[in-house]
Amino acid sequence: MSGYFKRNFEPFPMHTLKRVEHPTTQIFDDQVKRVDERESGFNKAVRGDYGLHLQKERMRFVPKHPISGALSWMAAYLKDVVDGLVAKQKAPLPEDPILLSRHIKELAYFLRADAVGICKLTPYAVYTNSFPDGQPIELNHQY
Repeated sequence: MSGYFKRNFEPFPMHTLKRVEHPTTQIFDDQVKRVDERESGFNKAVRGDYGLHLQKERMRFVPKHPISGALSWMAAYLKDVVDGLVAKQKAPLPEDPILLSRHIKELAYFLRADAVGICKLTPYAVYTNSFPDGQPIELNHQY
């Protein structure tokens, strides 16, 4: 691994933060509801809820900058891979969660992430339905 093990700490002084089992801000997980992706502000603009000017501008919001345009195309293609077909033969990945998280962090740092963390995926972090088609989104990932 090229970067994760060669660096003493992350680019920001994350090593100075106190580690705790649960967030110090109390969140009542059972009371926070999942929301529909179609109801986010940007997607309301796409369907014209905020007028024609914002509808037009939202449609060119990402592609007007070359880098964000390229990244959005890449993300669009990766979306289908996340829960798509699974290879018949599994890649030789470690089963140890600590070692596996190091691999994930190494990739993130290679891609120039400033700080990387892995945590459990709470239900309210996932939309109920996708934009624009409204397909239900299954909540079937632990992390």
